Amino acid sequence: MIRTRLTVWNSVVLAAVLTLVGLVAFVYTRAGLYGAVDQELIARADFLTSTFQNLPKTPPKNTPMPAEQLVGVDPAQFRKIEFEYYIIRPRLNLLDTRGAPLDGGPWDVAAANRSLMGSRELFDYHIDRRRVRVLSLPLYRDGRLAGSAQLAANLEYADKAVANLGRVLLLLLPLALLLTGVAGVWLTRRALRPVGEFADAAGRIGATNFSGRMPVIGTDEFAHLGSVFNSMLGRLETAFRDLEGAYKSQKLFVADASHELKTPLTAMRTRLGVASQKVQTPEKYMDHLDSLRRSTDRMSSIVSDLLLLARADEGMLLGKRRSVPVESLAEEALSIVEDAYGRKIDCRVETGLQVSADAAELSRVLSNLLDNAARHTPRDGEVVLTAFNRDMNVVIQVEDTGSGIAAEHIPHVFDRFYRVDASRERETGGTGLGLALVKAIVEAHQGNVRIRSEIGRGTIVIIELPQGK
Repeated sequence: MIRTRLTVWNSVVLAAVLTLVGLVAFVYTRAGLYGAVDQELIARADFLTSTFQNLPKTPPKNTPMPAEQLVGVDPAQFRKIEFEYYIIRPRLNLLDTRGAPLDGGPWDVAAANRSLMGSRELFDYHIDRRRVRVLSLPLYRDGRLAGSAQLAANLEYADKAVANLGRVLLLLLPLALLLTGVAGVWLTRRALRPVGEFADAAGRIGATNFSGRMPVIGTDEFAHLGSVFNSMLGRLETAFRDLEGAYKSQKLFVADASHELKTPLTAMRTRLGVASQKVQTPEKYMDHLDSLRRSTDRMSSIVSDLLLLARADEGMLLGKRRSVPVESLAEEALSIVEDAYGRKIDCRVETGLQVSADAAELSRVLSNLLDNAARHTPRDGEVVLTAFNRDMNVVIQVEDTGSGIAAEHIPHVFDRFYRVDASRERETGGTGLGLALVKAIVEAHQGNVRIRSEIGRGTIVIIELPQGK
């Protein structure tokens, strides 16, 4: 599991960091302690060389007694007392007038000889099995080499401090690793808690249920992930609902199309059956043929409208668009409808109006609207086509004083195969696809269409299209 892997890796990294920090602290402290000893020896050496000028220029004739005999104590006891302190008295190695070293002897003869050659060096040495730090240096008087000196400092206290530090680090490191491991487990579980909550929330989301949402707490990365995931679920829910609605619409569409095609097919089959049963008169055969022609025309109209709607669904409805005068579109549509119904339609189109459109499809829109208006308006009623400019848009209105549409039907009049009066529509040849085609064509032109109607007072259909250049 990722939680276990994160805990192990966190523990390994923390152990490595703590070990490195402890090692660095140990090395730095050790270097500081021993460095302080060296600095002290150097400071004493500087003091010795500066005061060496005040010593007698010629050595005493008799070798002085050791300091432990001067103070009247046992030499071994004196050395013990001396080592209990940090600073050990220096050893001088002076030259007589013939260049020979005086008695007294340095701690390290080789280092003393190198100092007589002018070198200055620090080294570790053991005196009575005790480790000391020795600084060997030359002594000068009046610019001439006068001997050498070796200064020593007891390292016992520094060694003890370093050893104690090492023991403390060795004792604390396992405890620190244990504590960091426990803290790592707790922090990992706390940090990954949103993952478990996400998993629980995701488990509650079904194949057809996207209503669940991830918990979003705080402003960290998990909160951002939860917000993004919730946004994705929202889009999926919307898409699923749209798909479900499209599927239902498709089922309804197929059922309606089948029903619409079934009617003329049934009529054709009936006519063909009657005509083939026995010999008919020429007039009866002509009646059967005329019925068959009307049925095939109806089927052809339905199939043509369905193909246009399928092209609209694929975004392939429109052909080449160009700037078209609204007057010419209106004249073409008026001529078709006026000839079909034998009535005059009032036209009020502002001059100079232009729209960017597929002329054939937009002419189909106006023809459908005028056909609907003329079909549902009495002979003594009025049908008016109006077009004008408003806010850089071209507004086209088809208004009639016909029977009108009830308010409950208004939201559905642009649905496919929807009829306000189904029986009347079939008798007059309507398919229920006219207004659906109008809406599809207008929206393909980046326009919008709406309808207002009142029973007994008529209907007005309003189209807004972007103005052409």
